[in-house]
Amino acid sequence: MHKRLTIYHIISAVCCLMSHQPIRVAQPPTQTQSRSQAAKSYQSSSSTKYDNLIRVAEQQRCLIDANRRTIQLWEARGNRVDNAPIRLAVLRNEVLYEEREMARLKMMEREAKETASRRVVAEKQLSEMQANYTWQEQHLRSVISKITSLQAQV
Repeated sequence: MHKRLTIYHIISAVCCLMSHQPIRVAQPPTQTQSRSQAAKSYQSSSSTKYDNLIRVAEQQRCLIDANRRTIQLWEARGNRVDNAPIRLAVLRNEVLYEEREMARLKMMEREAKETASRRVVAEKQLSEMQANYTWQEQHLRSVISKITSLQAQV
C-alpha cells in the first residue's frame, strides 16, 4: 500500500508539473534579420519541444490510467473470491501462467544467444573471406604487372 501511495504521489506531482503551461515573456524586437531568424528558430524549436512534452505527458497519463485499471481489476478479483480453495486455485493458475511466461522468455533468451553466436561466426567467416579476397586481389595485381612487364620486354 505504501508503494502505491508513493507512486501515486509521484505520478500526481509529475502530472501537475506537466499540466502547467510555461510563462511566456515578450521580448523586444531584434535589430538584425539574422537575430530575428534565430529567434524564430528558437521559438519553433521550443514550441516543438513543448508539443513533444505534451504528447509524452498524454502518453504517460494513458499508461497511468491503464495501470490504475489493472490494479483495480486485481483488487476487485481478490475481493470477489472469498472462498479459500477458490482463491488458492486462482493463485495456482496465476503462478502457472507466470511460470509459462518465464519459460517462454527463457526460450527467447536462449534463441537470442544462439543467434548472437551464429552472428559472431558469420562475422568471423566474412572477415576471413575479406582477407582472402584482398590477398587474391593483390596477387592478381602482381601477376598482371609481371605479365605487362614481360610483354613490354618482348
